[in-house]
Amino acid sequence: MIEEPVEFEEVKPSPIKKIVTIFLGIFLIVLFLTFLLTDSQLRSNIKGLFESSKIKDEIITSGDITIIFNNELYKELLDIRKENIDVEFKLCLFADYSNKTYTVKELYKPITYTQEYNKVVSEPCPKETLIDLHSHPYKHCSFSEQDVISFNKFKELSKDAIMMVMCEENRFNIYPFE
Repeated sequence: MIEEPVEFEEVKPSPIKKIVTIFLGIFLIVLFLTFLLTDSQLRSNIKGLFESSKIKDEIITSGDITIIFNNELYKELLDIRKENIDVEFKLCLFADYSNKTYTVKELYKPITYTQEYNKVVSEPCPKETLIDLHSHPYKHCSFSEQDVISFNKFKELSKDAIMMVMCEENRFNIYPFE
């Protein structure tokens, strides 16, 4: 018995599928070239931009963590930033804590031994501190390895403690990430 050849109907790809494939291809090429043609500082800035949050109405929200400043304390923080615009600074924030919400009550500046563009060395924050804050150079919002090491030592004093980096007048990054 001889089988008759089966004729297959030619299926043409849909125009939408072609467009999506071309778009994804171009996107992947641009992404790859961006990685190759940018320096690590720029990549770090981009990463920090995605990790950080802007303050709005004196409230910072990052994941399920909320930090609330009153207007007066936030202005004080901005004044300290202006005074130290070319160097990093460190502050210890005393706050009330409830249900992953920190309401800042007081800013405390520990004794500072060294301040440079990308480094601050100071006394550790007192054990009552719930937010260990320091600044980073403009738009450098990512935590350094040393930041994480220092914070993990500080976290032994309070399980509710967090660390915050101020990298712009209105942009902060919070660690640990929630």
